[in-house]
Amino acid sequence: MWKEIEGHWKQFSVEARRRWDRLSEDDLIECAGERDMLVARLRRVHGFSTQQAAAEVLRLEEYVRTLGAEDWRQAASRICRG
Repeated sequence: MWKEIEGHWKQFSVEARRRWDRLSEDDLIECAGERDMLVARLRRVHGFSTQQAAAEVLRLEEYVRTLGAEDWRQAASRICRG
């Protein structure tokens, strides 16, 4: 699942920004969809523990899974339309 998010990070970062409003656009760009970098940013910017940050990222992944789109471009497009 994370490969799909990483592959369409530009679109999915819109949802990430909604969830974690303290992350800047630069933070999200620098993460480039890499899970470990996103966890590290959440720890630094939001003050989450490693476990909290990992759980937050997992919730994003679960949300994306609920979209149920077979074509991840469609899923990413749905997120952008919000």
